[in-house]
Amino acid sequence: MPNCKLCLNREADKPNSHIIPKFLAKRLFESSKPRHSVEINRKGKIRKIQDTPKENFILCKNCEKRLEYLETLISRKITSINNYNNLNDKFKIKEYGKNKILECLNINPIGFKLFIFSIVWRTSVSSLPEFETFKLDDKTENELRLLLDKTLKNSHSELVNSISKTNDFTNFHYCVFKPLMRNEFSRGIFTAYKMAEFQFGIFTVDYIIFFYSNKKDMNPAFEFVSNFQNEKLLITLTGTDDWKMLNELVVRKMLKKQ
Repeated sequence: MPNCKLCLNREADKPNSHIIPKFLAKRLFESSKPRHSVEINRKGKIRKIQDTPKENFILCKNCEKRLEYLETLISRKITSINNYNNLNDKFKIKEYGKNKILECLNINPIGFKLFIFSIVWRTSVSSLPEFETFKLDDKTENELRLLLDKTLKNSHSELVNSISKTNDFTNFHYCVFKPLMRNEFSRGIFTAYKMAEFQFGIFTVDYIIFFYSNKKDMNPAFEFVSNFQNEKLLITLTGTDDWKMLNELVVRKMLKKQ
């Protein structure tokens, strides 16, 4: 059995590790009974799915648990973000062109950044066919691994304390987009895609994460909403038409490469 891809020390003895947390893609399955969605591979074959992709034996059980503490911490924050309209004291909204910027006042930007980096790293190290187009360079992948291994802890309290003391983050930009309104017209796609040499996108139905491993390749239009800084968490709220455009753009690019 190979060693855990995170700690590199223990055997990777954990089956069924989610690559992208299931709570990020709940709406992928909500519109059908029984609850399922369909996956279309690069050859056009369709199969039913009832869960987000899982992979066997890439992590040890201890590292899986460490990631679980982080996911539990952030899942509660995601719930509040999805309900931002009813929590005016915890969010500030600013106009930005046709979009709006959600400034999250009650969410630790360091903890959220660690969560995003954990998803980017797991997607890159995965060998599942769903993520075959998503691969960081070795240096970036290892830099994220070292950060995660150093910061993640074996209890909730230890993790919170570790996050509060973390300030030596890597120099990567990431942006988060979500639809302004959550309705039947704003349910996006689920995929991960390498858009250019240093540009990556992770689409989780309700959220789009753009990650840049080289700051020079950052889209200039996104610099204002980048979470390169550690002072506040910014999320771009996108109108339904623009949200559809972002999702459809990636689908067209993926089909073009087939």
